[in-house]
Amino acid sequence: MSKKEFNPKEKILQYITSTDKVAQIIGLFLRAKNTLPENQEQLNRIYARHVRKAQELDCYSNAKIIRAMKYLIDNADYKWTLESVLKCVDEDFDNLEGNEPIIILKDGEQIYSIERIKQLEREGRIYYDKNSWREVL
Repeated sequence: MSKKEFNPKEKILQYITSTDKVAQIIGLFLRAKNTLPENQEQLNRIYARHVRKAQELDCYSNAKIIRAMKYLIDNADYKWTLESVLKCVDEDFDNLEGNEPIIILKDGEQIYSIERIKQLEREGRIYYDKNSWREVL
């Protein structure tokens, strides 16, 4: 019997859709950083390395965490980490970046909510590619 091949994107999506808030945060971080471990052992070690900072972020909404990550993706000129997210999650991004949505769909819908992002991703209407959300054309 053959062993199932490790699929990092599937594993990260499992984290993001988990009921465990810490797993969700680590999954969002891995996706934002476009980190694709080669095997389950690497993923386990990455998870263990980030648990403490993710636990410190678990009192924040996913939308607020994603906004902080998006801000860092767009503006950080250094290698940012979950510690960086923790340091800037309380910033008033509405004033910093003009209340930017996570993605604007071709029909004009502006997406701010992680729940809506997850729904659109499940429907196959959007995907995450190289640090940004893209609409399937």
